[in-house]
Amino acid sequence: ARQMARQGSGVILFVTGSPARPHTEGAIAIGAAFAAIENMTRHLAIELGPSGVRPVCLRSSAMPDTRTIRDVLQALVGASNMTPDQAAQFLSSSTMLHVSPGTSDTARVAAFLVSDQAKTITGTQVMSEIR
Repeated sequence: ARQMARQGSGVILFVTGSPARPHTEGAIAIGAAFAAIENMTRHLAIELGPSGVRPVCLRSSAMPDTRTIRDVLQALVGASNMTPDQAAQFLSSSTMLHVSPGTSDTARVAAFLVSDQAKTITGTQVMSEIR
């Protein structure tokens, strides 16, 4: 941030997940951490904005093509009577469009947020498929 402020521009991109908004049982610690990052984004924007630095946060839903979410889905299948397809559908049903984002979807949103096309977006969370 100091270097960006000295040069008069820059973007600090934070990435959090849907547990930042309490809705997932068993996600107390990660939810609190994500919420803290989102709050820090807002405070940094107030502090760094006059220097031309844009802190912004991307909050994504679970991406089934990541190892972590594949492990979660496998555990869900093992702990229930669900098939792998039913577990994946359960995950996507928690989004507004009923479609889970992939890592490539999230990467495209991240690339947009750090681009000049998003030069007026700062101090906020952009949500990728969150309910």
